[in-house]
Amino acid sequence: MPGSPFYFFSRFKSHLNISLHACIYCTKHSISWVGVDLELLFCVFIVICIFMSFKSVVVACFQKNFLSFETVILITYLYLSLLIGFGMIYLIFIQSNLHVLIESGAPITGDYFDKLVTSLYFSAVTLFSVGYGDVVPIGIGRFLAVFEALIGYILPAVFLARTVIGIEKQ
Repeated sequence: MPGSPFYFFSRFKSHLNISLHACIYCTKHSISWVGVDLELLFCVFIVICIFMSFKSVVVACFQKNFLSFETVILITYLYLSLLIGFGMIYLIFIQSNLHVLIESGAPITGDYFDKLVTSLYFSAVTLFSVGYGDVVPIGIGRFLAVFEALIGYILPAVFLARTVIGIEKQ
């Protein structure tokens, strides 16, 4: 049913799965289509999936019972989609030989799995905290990291304010 929280959960999972599988395929196989770099298209696709995840949370925020188990799960899915989405964007840049992250003063090296783990690790540390300094953004990676950190700082405040407003109305 389109109005139920479980409908939003299923949409979240589909956004997450589609973006994850598409990005992994794209970054493993450097492919282009009619002269257009598909890595750029997948970055745009990831951003669209992140915005659709935000839209699902906004719709859930206007339900009568905001503070519920379903809402907590929905917020968890939002954080997961942000973490994986930004991690995949970092990975696409790294696989395209655009240095956006450095570790111990050198660009990220290793096989595909090492780059994936480092990208997801950096995304998680940036989204949930200030960071440890072991992996550092450079170039356009700085702007991505600032934007991700800003989202990570604003979301808890928004959800707390929405919860307080909901409790005061009751």
